[in-house]
Amino acid sequence: MTTDTTRTNPDDASMDDIIERVKRHEGFRSHVYKDTLGNYTIGYGHLLTDLTKKQAEAILVDDLFIAESLLLHRAPYVIQLPLVVQGVFVEMVFQLGKRFFQFKKMQTAARQSDWKTVADEMLNSKWAKQTPNRAAELADLVRSA
Repeated sequence: MTTDTTRTNPDDASMDDIIERVKRHEGFRSHVYKDTLGNYTIGYGHLLTDLTKKQAEAILVDDLFIAESLLLHRAPYVIQLPLVVQGVFVEMVFQLGKRFFQFKKMQTAARQSDWKTVADEMLNSKWAKQTPNRAAELADLVRSA
């Protein structure tokens, strides 16, 4: 959907009016539910159907911005780290959510620019055992900082 809220015909409702009316009629649900026809739905009546790659990428970008925002809010020191480390941490927050902040020794090492220890702490975790290839690749990126 376009974010342009102007309409070509002055008699047409603005997109803002349409959005507000649909929101009122649909109601918001933050969890998946079945609508009256049995379709899985979320948000403001959004049917959960197959996604196009473009739609999935848009959702991913939004999720990454949310992860970055959470990271910078909870760990503002990250803004001073090399971009590659910032990117690794954003990806970790994307995957782990708030559990990222349990990596206390890793964060202490990051504040000290001790990239070897940061990488070692990443690999010395339940997360690395669960996703070993990803963890190894991200640890290598940190070591290169």
